Amino acid sequence: MAVLDPTMENFSSNFSNSNEQIQELQQSLLKQKYKEYSREKLLKAFHQLKKEEDLKIIKQEYYLIRDEFILKTKTEEEQRLANFLLEGGRKEDYVGVSDPITDEFYEITNQIKESIRLYNSNLELEKQNNLEERKKLIEELKNLLNSDEPIASTLKSFKIIQEKWKLTGHIPQSQTKEIWNNYQHHVSKFYEFLNINNEFRQLELKKNYDHKELLCLKAEDLSKEKYSEAIFHELQKLHTEWKKIGLVTKEKTDEIWQRFKAASDKIHATRQEYLKDYEDKRKQFFQTKTALCEKIENLNTKEAQTAKDWDEISNEIIATQKEWETCDILQSKALEDIEIKKRFKIALDVFYDKKRAFYHDLRNLQTDNFHKKNELCKKTEELANGTITDWEQTTQAIKDIQQEWKEIGAVPARKSEKIWQRFRKACDDFFKLKSEHYAAIKIEQENNYTKKEELLTEIEKYQPSSIDEWRTYLSEVQQKWNAVGFVPLVNKDKIAQRFTQLINVKYDSFNIDEKQRKQLKFENKIKNISSSTDKLELLTKEKKEVEQTINVLKSELLQLENNVAFFGKSKKAVEICAPFYEKIEKAKAEIETLQEKLKMITIAMRNK
Repeated sequence: MAVLDPTMENFSSNFSNSNEQIQELQQSLLKQKYKEYSREKLLKAFHQLKKEEDLKIIKQEYYLIRDEFILKTKTEEEQRLANFLLEGGRKEDYVGVSDPITDEFYEITNQIKESIRLYNSNLELEKQNNLEERKKLIEELKNLLNSDEPIASTLKSFKIIQEKWKLTGHIPQSQTKEIWNNYQHHVSKFYEFLNINNEFRQLELKKNYDHKELLCLKAEDLSKEKYSEAIFHELQKLHTEWKKIGLVTKEKTDEIWQRFKAASDKIHATRQEYLKDYEDKRKQFFQTKTALCEKIENLNTKEAQTAKDWDEISNEIIATQKEWETCDILQSKALEDIEIKKRFKIALDVFYDKKRAFYHDLRNLQTDNFHKKNELCKKTEELANGTITDWEQTTQAIKDIQQEWKEIGAVPARKSEKIWQRFRKACDDFFKLKSEHYAAIKIEQENNYTKKEELLTEIEKYQPSSIDEWRTYLSEVQQKWNAVGFVPLVNKDKIAQRFTQLINVKYDSFNIDEKQRKQLKFENKIKNISSSTDKLELLTKEKKEVEQTINVLKSELLQLENNVAFFGKSKKAVEICAPFYEKIEKAKAEIETLQEKLKMITIAMRNK
């Protein structure tokens, strides 16, 4: 007679008790969490729960959220009634308040209840189908007792029935014990029917024992590892596999089960500690995540004006994202963790949207800058390659373009080097031409300087016999001097002074009155000025000096005349004023000479 495994009768209840303890802890943690929620937050949790696809989670949390909401609604309603009575109202006159939150909550309640009902209905239908399948297998087992097939075929059919039995899912709880006992009864009857000898039976029982011992070893190994949810799932698989193994000898049945149960209980105990620690960590991480969200949101309020500003903020954002990843390792599905994750994502989206907009505008600005610089390249190339009549004016135009180039700003990076090389080449081409131009001018001016040196030597050697001969010669020399052209700027004033001094020395050698000599010298000076490139500027300066001298002399003359008038016309007055009269006449003569110089300057200025 086959021996029934007494542990299998209470297997489900033992394993269920372990699961129930875990569920009670989870329920306790969830209940405490929802107790802290407001009615609005509970409604939000209900909305989130409605989206959940796992009906087990829905069933687990539905009643907790519903009961807490009803309790808070009832408390608020009682408070409103109490306030109504305190204000002098009568209880029979009180009318309850229907608010939108409550209406929406019960609307969602009905939706979730319908989902649970459908789930339970489908689950019950599935269990009922499994029950029918197991009854069918028991009938097939019964039929083996009357089979005329060979023992080998019958054993094969028996093994097939066993495998099907293992693969069949849950049945209604009320039927579990009866169906299991019925099945074990017919299994025993089958062994009796086959009249299997004790040696074969012992071998079968030993094989089952060895299999269960292997599961014990696996469970014990799991109990030594650091707990994780993967270990708990492995333990569940071991329990499922244990249930599918056949019987062992009666004397070892309780022993092997207690060993397996001890390893399982150890894992369940560490799981309870793990769940508590998990919740503590989750709350700590939630606080850190909240701070990280606030950090990103604060960064979003910063005004970044340049790419460097955006790079600095981006580095802070990236560092914050890395810190977030270290806080998101639990991958919690709690409602507040789901919400904080959404908040973090929204904050990041705001930042990256603003950054994209900035760089979009920056690209447009850089493209516009490129077009502006391209136009400057064209202008510079036109100036460098065109006919240049005024080198200084063109040089200033090039410098103005260079300054404008500096003020334009950056262009797209892939075009920056190319446009810069183009602009630089155009500028270099111009300044190379300019250098060549002024190098040629320098040689020409040095040659001119040599020619003027030669003219000075010629003038120095010339010995005129009369003033008229000298003036005729001087006129010719003056024309030659002016025809020579420019000399180096550093030598310009020096050689001009030598020319003037040499002419003046020649004038001083003639026996003529001082007034005529000064007049001739001044006339020569004006001729020299008139032949220079900055003629108008020099004549204007000379005119201003002459006019200022005339004005000073006129002022002095007026003062002298006033002084003389003060003394009257007596003989003694004439004697006293004699020096004044002399000064008056001298001032008038000097003013007359200066006015002649002024006319000479005016005529020279008119002659272009």
